Amino acid sequence: MDEASLSAKTVAELKVLLAEQSLPVSGKKSELVDRLLASSAASQSEEKTSISISLDEEDLLPPQSVDFMSRMKTPLYGPINMGMAIAIGLALLMISATLVIQPSWLGFGEDYDYDLMDYDPIQTETYAENLVALGHPDWEGRMSGTVEEEATAQYIISEFASMGLSTQLNSFEVPMHKVNSEPSLRV
Repeated sequence: MDEASLSAKTVAELKVLLAEQSLPVSGKKSELVDRLLASSAASQSEEKTSISISLDEEDLLPPQSVDFMSRMKTPLYGPINMGMAIAIGLALLMISATLVIQPSWLGFGEDYDYDLMDYDPIQTETYAENLVALGHPDWEGRMSGTVEEEATAQYIISEFASMGLSTQLNSFEVPMHKVNSEPSLRV
């Protein structure tokens, strides 16, 4: 109540209000009004203090301990929970790091200077026909360790040498029983 509404009341009504609040009822009307105003201001500040204290206590004490999995399952926005948000963030971080740090991994690097050689279909056809002609007449191919294989290797070396490429003939001794045997797994 404000001061105007209290001043409009009679002394008897003011004394009843003071008695309800367990306050002294003696004195002039102005003293009674002042006592009621002071009492209502004090009670309002006590209510505000008790409310704020109780809210602070509720905020400080969580109702139960929260573990990691329940935090990850906490919904953030619609169907997206905390775990999904972290996974999406990490994926975006990796993609952006790849694009920013090493764009050459994706083919955005510098171009190399090179000259295309002239393609001669007649020379290619001649080369292929010569390789086929060096095969065995019966099975039309080359088996490892045969004369046809040796002749084909010599032909390829001579062709590379005529193109200006250096080559060397490497031969490796492989026993035939190891080539023809079943493979085995050893640990």
